[in-house]
Amino acid sequence: MSMLKNAGQFLFDEVVYNGHLQTWGVIALVVLAGQLLGTPLSASLLVAVYALFYLIYLHDRYQGVDLDALGNARRSRHLRKIYRFVPAVLVGGLLALALFLYAFGNVYALAFAAAIALGGFLYPVYFKKLTKRIPAFKNLYVALVFALMLFFPNVYALVPLGGVATLALMLAVFVFLRGLTMQFFLDLKDVDGDRAEGLRTLPVLFGAENTAAVIRVMNAGTALLLPALYLAFPSLLPLPALMLVCVAFADAYFLRLVARGNAAGFLLESAEFVYWPFLVYIGQILFR
Repeated sequence: MSMLKNAGQFLFDEVVYNGHLQTWGVIALVVLAGQLLGTPLSASLLVAVYALFYLIYLHDRYQGVDLDALGNARRSRHLRKIYRFVPAVLVGGLLALALFLYAFGNVYALAFAAAIALGGFLYPVYFKKLTKRIPAFKNLYVALVFALMLFFPNVYALVPLGGVATLALMLAVFVFLRGLTMQFFLDLKDVDGDRAEGLRTLPVLFGAENTAAVIRVMNAGTALLLPALYLAFPSLLPLPALMLVCVAFADAYFLRLVARGNAAGFLLESAEFVYWPFLVYIGQILFR
C-alpha cells in the first residue's frame, strides 16, 4: 500500500510540477487552431507537440532546480528524484522527436520544431538572463512562442493559411496578450528566485500589488478585445471565439485565490490554455 501511495504521489508531482500542464496548454492552442482556423489536425501532430514542449519544460526545470528551492521547493524536490536521468531523457527525446517528425511530418515542420526547441533550450541559459538587462524580456519571449504555435499545424500539414491569414494574426495577438498576462501572474510566485537571479520581472521591479494591478488591466483589455474585433470584423471572427472572453474572468478569480494565500490560483493559471478549446466548443454549440 505504501509503495502504491508513493507511486501515486510521484505521478501527481510529475504532472503538476514537471511541465505537463503547460504542455497540455500548448496542445490546446493547436486544437484551437483546428477549431477556429479549420487547420487539419492529426494524432502525430499532437504527439510531436507534446514531446517537443515536454522536453523544453523538462530542460527548464533541470536548469533551474537550485533556484526553484527558493520559491517552489516541492517542484525542486521532485526533480531531484529523477535528476540524474534527465540528460539521457533530453538527448534521447530530441533524437526520437527528430526521427518522428521526419517520418510523419515534413522538412518544414522539422525546421519549425528545431527552431522552437533551440529557443526553448537556450531560454534558461540565455534568453531568460536577458531579463537582467531588458525588463520582462522572458515574459515577452514565452508569450511570443505561444502565439507562434498557432501556425505550427499549418506547417505540419503543409496547408497555407490563405483566406484565414488575417484571422490567424488576430488570434495570435490575443494569444500573445493572454500568454503575457499569464507570465506576469506566474512571476508572482517566483519573485524570490527571480530577485536572487537578478531578473527584472514586474513583481521584482514594482512589487506584487502593482503587478496584480497590471494583470487586472490586461484582463479587462483582453476581455474587451475579442468583442471589439467581432464588431469591427463580424464576417471574419467566428462567433464561438467570443467565449474566450471568459478566461479573463477566470483569471480574476485565480488572482483573488492567490491574494488569499491559496497557491491553487497559480496552478489553475498555468493551465489556462487547457480550457480554451472547451470554451470554443461550448460556443460552437450555443451559436450554431
